[in-house]
Amino acid sequence: MKKHKLVESGFTLIELVIVIIILAVLAAVAIPKFVDLSTESKVTTLETVAGAMRSGLTLVHSKAAIQGKDKGLQEIDFNGTTLPVLNGYPTVVARGTSQKEINRQLKAWLYIDAVDSGTRKKEGDSPTTTFYTDKYTRPNNGSMIAIFFSEDYSRMNRGKLKCQINYLNNGVDTATVLIKMEEC
Repeated sequence: MKKHKLVESGFTLIELVIVIIILAVLAAVAIPKFVDLSTESKVTTLETVAGAMRSGLTLVHSKAAIQGKDKGLQEIDFNGTTLPVLNGYPTVVARGTSQKEINRQLKAWLYIDAVDSGTRKKEGDSPTTTFYTDKYTRPNNGSMIAIFFSEDYSRMNRGKLKCQINYLNNGVDTATVLIKMEEC
């Protein structure tokens, strides 16, 4: 009777370890690039919304100037919505103005999918929109509207929100749009 030699084929343990090490090195190089893409995407989105905001502000101010309502606190009709304007730029006129009303006014001159930050009841809720907004008023009738990503809601409550757009109208001749992107 003849004996058949059993030929074993496969990879040795050393070969498998070398392949795992090579894959680990490739992953260590590739993962930071993908993480950076997320940051770049957020920054690009903020820059796009800020650009649209500046264009919308120009349209509102032009309409206010045409109607002679570009000095002091006035109201204009813009896309079927009554907008309070301070020196021709949209403003949050009083502390009593609801966030829901601010969002309605904001959508008239800047169409973004946004709700007020108070709409989210608890931190575990999933975002229903891309952006949240918040408002601040100043004693001299100036105002600020903050627009930030809904996924960053928990940072807002901890006072660490540094990835947002701030629209400021402090009663001077021009309004300001600032992008904060330190922690996008």
